[in-house]
Amino acid sequence: MAGRTTSYILTEQDDAFIRAQLKAGEQSTASEVMREAMRRYREERAAERRLHKLLDEGAKSPLVEGGPKEVFERVISRYRAATRG
Repeated sequence: MAGRTTSYILTEQDDAFIRAQLKAGEQSTASEVMREAMRRYREERAAERRLHKLLDEGAKSPLVEGGPKEVFERVISRYRAATRG
């Protein structure tokens, strides 16, 4: 994998987490731990953007039949369907 060497200052807690991942054999190198963390962060941010989009669409849509529970269930269902794709 092509990459570039960069250095960052980590908190003691983050450094301990990385060392624990290596010791447990979860990853082979600190770089792998950091890449996995960045991948998950990107996925989380994308999911948040999708959720915000769905919430905005819901806020702009006309009122629908059903109580808050039914509406919320439909929003969650649409969000789950969107995050699977």
